[in-house]
Amino acid sequence: MKQHKTIRRVFSITLLLVFFIAIFPFSALPSVQAASQEQRLADAYKAYYEQLMSEVAKYGIGVEPDPNLQGWEKVQEQWFEKSNKGGYAGQGVFYAELIAFGDSPIPQLFYAFDYGVLSERAVCYTYVFGYTNTLEQYSPDDSTQDGFLFGGHGEANVEIVTTNSGEVHLLHREYDYEYDYIDDEEIMTTTWTDTYYTVRNNRWVIVPENQLEGIQTRPIAYEPSTVNAVLSTLQSSQNSMNPSTNTPSTWALSEVNEAISIGLVTESLSNAGWQVPTTRLAAANAIVLLIEKVSEKTMMQIASEREWDLFENQFSDTSNPAVTFLKYAGVTTGIGDNKFEPNGIFTRAQIVTMIGRSAEVFFGVTAQGSNPFNDVPDWAAPYVGYAADNNITQGVGGGRFNSNGALENQHTAIFCLRAFKVWKSIE
Repeated sequence: MKQHKTIRRVFSITLLLVFFIAIFPFSALPSVQAASQEQRLADAYKAYYEQLMSEVAKYGIGVEPDPNLQGWEKVQEQWFEKSNKGGYAGQGVFYAELIAFGDSPIPQLFYAFDYGVLSERAVCYTYVFGYTNTLEQYSPDDSTQDGFLFGGHGEANVEIVTTNSGEVHLLHREYDYEYDYIDDEEIMTTTWTDTYYTVRNNRWVIVPENQLEGIQTRPIAYEPSTVNAVLSTLQSSQNSMNPSTNTPSTWALSEVNEAISIGLVTESLSNAGWQVPTTRLAAANAIVLLIEKVSEKTMMQIASEREWDLFENQFSDTSNPAVTFLKYAGVTTGIGDNKFEPNGIFTRAQIVTMIGRSAEVFFGVTAQGSNPFNDVPDWAAPYVGYAADNNITQGVGGGRFNSNGALENQHTAIFCLRAFKVWKSIE
């Protein structure tokens, strides 16, 4: 009798499961998975942005080398130029890209940087960061978490590999040199070992070369402009997927609102979102608006008084009159090679330098001060000192100014507000 009850109970549960499957088919699940994937992408891009920004803050962005040079020659040029001056060898993040390695549905962050001279050689590292539920560094050796040693030491190289199937992998080529002497002449023989890495099920794995068909490779070039491009992509994606970037942080809210009330905020600055980096063009427009508000003259009026032709382009990559205005004033000189890089990311040292130079040119202020921070380059030190003396900045703590840190739009508005108050008080 007990056995029959058990059978009936199992039969009832089975019917109940069939009933639920009929009402709630499994085909409804993908919408939940799709939403989860979108959130994972948003979380990944946020983590990538913070990681890349931390490296830029630490090392800076590499300087664009001679455009006539290619590949590793560019890195060498930076090495010799800087090392002859006793400095670092092209120090900075010089390459970045978002790449979906292997079967990963979410791109990984790939970047390369050179941290200076080691034993009289340029030493560069490349890193790959992926995202599952947290940011994870993909490394050839998970026990050490070292990046891929790249290029300049002459013993290894990293290239991106694409196969016929469309999958992307990372090639790590390690060189070995053997020397022999024939008739007192040194003969060097070079051999190398290729290791292919890719992503499988969110893990970094080695792929045998015989499993890869139609290999096409491309080297990692010295292209600092790619860093700003990736930062802009990550910034735009965050802004569209995370509306919270459109509102100022709690600590910034009061001063941002004050800047808005005075009329110190351009429409483009506020529309782009407050917690996203300020582009070089947006910074130029913000500085010009600041000058206009303090002087109570328009940019065109000031230019006319000084006989500046704002329709004469000063740079090859922008005709924006605000940029031309600041070039005439000597407030900006661009990035070299007759370029301004309007979509590039602006740094804290750069905005304070622009404020200091503007104070000197337009308001007769000697914008020179004693720099109290330990991480400010010589070219910016007097202006950072001026800003610190006048409470335009207090730094970021620990004796640091974070010179290479990228500005967010809320920072730009606050810098301009504080400068406005200082300049108005001396009129």
